[in-house]
Order: sequence, then C-alpha cells, then structure tokens
Amino acid sequence: TIANSLPGVAYQRIRFLITNYEGSAAHENARYVIQQILNDHLLRSNAVHSSEIQRAAAELKTIYEVQQPIGSRDAWSRACQSMDEVNGEIVANIQELWRAASGRKAAEGIVS
Repeated sequence: TIANSLPGVAYQRIRFLITNYEGSAAHENARYVIQQILNDHLLRSNAVHSSEIQRAAAELKTIYEVQQPIGSRDAWSRACQSMDEVNGEIVANIQELWRAASGRKAAEGIVS
C-alpha cells in the first residue's frame, strides 16, 4: 500500500497526478487500474500530453507564459484547460486542508 511504501510520511495529504494523458482506451484502462490502487489519492484531473506543455517546460516556463503556441491555438487552449483543471483541483485540496486545520484549531480553542 501507499502507507507501507512511504514510512513516516503523512500520506493522507499526498495526491498523485497522471501526466501525458492522451485519453485513449489504453490510458483509460491504466487510469482505472491506478484509481483502484490509489483511491482518493489520485487527482480526478489529468495533465494532457501536449507539445505545447513540453515546449513550455523546455523553455522553463509554464503553459501560461508561452508567448505564441507552436501548433494551433486550439491545442494551446486544450493544454491550458487541462492545466486549469489540475491547478483548480490542487487549490481545492489545499483549501480543504486549511478548513480542516482551522476546524481542529477552533475545536481545541487555539486562536491564531
């Protein structure tokens, strides 16, 4: 299990992201198997396989910082949409952790 492979880590907070996702049947099957293993530790969003993302990474930039798409504007838009979904899910996870921590502090009578 994840807990056994990461001793001493608060693995409840760890989330895994599938990258280079193409949406093919093979990728869907792999995602299903991974989901069965990781359960809630797998993000629902996927980072799509995109030459736009690869180019941005090669330039040490984010997809949002790339001045001109190397391919079509549609491909760049799909890459941005994918990253928006991933980033939104990560932000939601962080906010959930903050709310839980705030709730625990309130229950313990701790004022920050």
